[in-house]
Amino acid sequence: WGSLARFMQVYSVFALWAVVSVYAFPPPPFAQVLQEINSPSFWLRKILAPSADSESTFQSWFQKVNQCDTLIRVGRAQDSAMGRGVIAVKNIAAGQLLIQIPKSRALCRATLQSNSTFGSLLANISSEPDLLALSVLHELVNINNSDYAFWLRLLPATPSSLLFFSEEELEVLEDPAATETVHTAQHQLWLEWTAVHAIIHRYVTENGLPSDWLDVTLLGLDFASFVWARHLIDSRGWLVENRLYLVPIADFFNFGPYEQPVPQPLDSKVASRYHILHSDEESDTESALIQVFAESDTSEGEEVFENYGHARDLVYLMHHGFVPRMNPVECVSIPMPILDAQERMAGYRIRLVKALGFKEAEFCVSGSVTDLQRVLNWLLIRHMSEAGVECGKRVLLSGLDLRSELSRCAQIGFVGWLYSIDNEELDRARIDFTRFLHDLISTRWSTTIQEDLSLLSQRSLNFKQKSAVRYRLRQKQILSDLASYIKAPTMFAYPGPLLLRPDL
Repeated sequence: WGSLARFMQVYSVFALWAVVSVYAFPPPPFAQVLQEINSPSFWLRKILAPSADSESTFQSWFQKVNQCDTLIRVGRAQDSAMGRGVIAVKNIAAGQLLIQIPKSRALCRATLQSNSTFGSLLANISSEPDLLALSVLHELVNINNSDYAFWLRLLPATPSSLLFFSEEELEVLEDPAATETVHTAQHQLWLEWTAVHAIIHRYVTENGLPSDWLDVTLLGLDFASFVWARHLIDSRGWLVENRLYLVPIADFFNFGPYEQPVPQPLDSKVASRYHILHSDEESDTESALIQVFAESDTSEGEEVFENYGHARDLVYLMHHGFVPRMNPVECVSIPMPILDAQERMAGYRIRLVKALGFKEAEFCVSGSVTDLQRVLNWLLIRHMSEAGVECGKRVLLSGLDLRSELSRCAQIGFVGWLYSIDNEELDRARIDFTRFLHDLISTRWSTTIQEDLSLLSQRSLNFKQKSAVRYRLRQKQILSDLASYIKAPTMFAYPGPLLLRPDL
């Protein structure tokens, strides 16, 4: 109980310090932070200036530690805006082992806490992203003596993710919810930095360290440096078994789609199908291995890509600084036409639309033909006769697929009900909903699809601004495709399941 009391006393003091710090020292305007990071005099920019032989030095290290055939190297990415990427030095087949290095060569809690003084400080940091961020800054301050200097010098000094957008660049998104997400994330970083700063100062005081220890160890740990380092961890870190890792060279794979799946290896600790940690014990040993497998076939000299997983465009832009050319899970929320709650069959109509996958009247529609058909079926259920609703009830009770039986229950052919001159109410609803979608595009955004396509070809826009335009353009195209489908589904030219646009 005495130990618990002492712990609560220390924790209370720390919590009070964190709260007081937030209110006594409010966060600086993020514009000021961005200005500092983008300044030519920013201390990280001077360090992160690779020399002509930086890539060859890194490759020499990789060949020494890699325990499989060397099939890749770091080089300029296929898209110059993406900086560096991983290049194939030989023809690569999907599923082939690309990286196999000891876990001790990665940055993680186990490897970093082996450092006597700095490692004991890290033991006080519970947040693994914060721990790795501090470690990267520590290595940069002492880069001439760092085991990771070859890797650090290749890192980008100026991130392009949404977190580093200016207010003017955020306005290009024309998405208030996304802008609010960015502001919340920026404030959260300030809270985390304040807490970390309090822990470090307490550690320096309790251990009687010299007053200049923080300057020597972390160059004072200013907020701008912490923001840069945290973003590095958020965009490049691996999460394996609830542990965070930074793996040199594996963090240089750029995003790209893949077609052929790779079989998941057996008896391994898997972060994803392609990122694997083999280890029989918690301690860091040379026997613990990190492996990376190729996701797709790649010819010699071409860039090797990875798929980062299924996420919305906002996630990619927030964490990685780009909008993927193809994204099957991106969707736009639209309000569906209201079902008349006073109508006698309203309860059954609601059961039918729920059976189609609708959980509420607000639906996030993607560009997939399945979602387009789902919206169309909502309109059908809303306007079909009571006899059709009774038919739908019997389909549900029998366990048959409602989607395949719906047009039969409507007692009119699937195409017929759309063009039937006998059902004026349904035809008017279809026209009204199409008009609603076009109005939604024109009121939510200040530009048209064609105007956005024109903007992307202008050299006056920087990479961040073009990413913002791509972000809003895909949403417009989803709504535009939906309007075209509702208007004439049999004549609709479906653009493909991944919503690929060559002009993007």
